[in-house]
Amino acid sequence: MRGLIRLWLASVVVFGAVMTASPAHAEAMYWI
Repeated sequence: MRGLIRLWLASVVVFGAVMTASPAHAEAMYWI
């Protein structure tokens, strides 16, 4: 269970970093 939570947190952090670094890329990811 802890591994799943850690993976989820990692994905959220990476997604946030991508959104901050590249708004256009974040918008593309949102539509996918």
